[in-house]
Amino acid sequence: MAAAAAALADDGDGIVDRAMWLACAAPNSGRLPAVGSVVFYFVDGHAAQFCQFPAPLLEQLAVPGPRVFLCTVAAVRLRADALTNEAYAEITLDPVADHDVPRLAPAPAPAPAALRYFVKTLMISDFDFRIRFSAPMADAKGVFPPLVDAKAVQPLLVKDLHGSPMTFDYGRKSKRVTLAKVWKKFRDDMDFVDGDSVIFMRRRDDDDDDGELYVGVRSQRTLERPLRNTMRRYRPPTPPQAAVQEAVLAAAGHAAAGERFTVAYRSRQDGDEFVVPREAVEEGLRARLTSLAEVEFVWAVEDGAPPIVGPRGKVTAIATGQLWRNLEIVWDGNSEMDMSANFWQVRPVEEVDISPSTPPPKRLKNCEIDDTASTSVSVDNGDEEVPTMRQRLEALIPDNI
Repeated sequence: MAAAAAALADDGDGIVDRAMWLACAAPNSGRLPAVGSVVFYFVDGHAAQFCQFPAPLLEQLAVPGPRVFLCTVAAVRLRADALTNEAYAEITLDPVADHDVPRLAPAPAPAPAALRYFVKTLMISDFDFRIRFSAPMADAKGVFPPLVDAKAVQPLLVKDLHGSPMTFDYGRKSKRVTLAKVWKKFRDDMDFVDGDSVIFMRRRDDDDDDGELYVGVRSQRTLERPLRNTMRRYRPPTPPQAAVQEAVLAAAGHAAAGERFTVAYRSRQDGDEFVVPREAVEEGLRARLTSLAEVEFVWAVEDGAPPIVGPRGKVTAIATGQLWRNLEIVWDGNSEMDMSANFWQVRPVEEVDISPSTPPPKRLKNCEIDDTASTSVSVDNGDEEVPTMRQRLEALIPDNI
């Protein structure tokens, strides 16, 4: 167990720690698995991390569907991308059969270090027209130091996630703080696109307000939006797109062969984790969902943390021919949530009558599934018995799920 804890503590580059990784992850997301825990690895989700339309990449796999594998977590290392300054996690997995799963408790996750941070999502005007960075003073308070002279600029040392220092001209304009001088170079080097975010983080040791200041990036980039200036800054042996495709194909091949493999996880979008705790998937398989059922999204959170409930919506279709994102959901209001969701990411919204006369709910019995059902099914709500998600997906589920 001590070895497992040591593996979790290894941050790879020595800069990115758990708190910094979580700060750079997508909001309300970014769960990291504990070493020794049992998880499911979804190949389709791995491919979708980089491809908006992953089907062509998945067609290259010599792995039959449903492309999901039960694994134990051997190591988690936190690193920063050399090209994009983006924090990511290297997760090493050992495929296992159900009867080979160790019954040891996973190593406890270390408590995150004290960290203050703020995030700014960039628009086109932030990187195409302006030569300085600006943010509301209220957001930067507690992260950026107080200005000695509100009418003058002062040097501000900021390090990227590899420890490389940059000295900005730090000033104030109206009710906003500004960074100039090297911002333009940093902006050009990162080759930002609309929707990318920068995260400024200050480590706090005890009550020290002078802790080191770091900047990270949360990228919206996919394989369809590669770095435009990669060859100007670096000359990697293979283009990033080809390298990422090769990594996905290799990981899927090793998983199918029962061999240890490592994946890189970048939390860019809410609900995008493809290494999922076994308990979460199995709980989702017990759910009874129907078309037009009202559900609420439940964000991935660290073990022991209270659940974070997201927007509500209605299920419009259940695809029984796939495991990854097999629910189509129309979300309430102006939600920017993806209309496709995984069955373990939602839970039914139940109307609870707390009056004393309310009888207990009837226990639903198991019911048979029509093997000739189409890929997408719609079931009307009503008093009829509703199959569980496991029953709907029985033909796709491996024996060890």
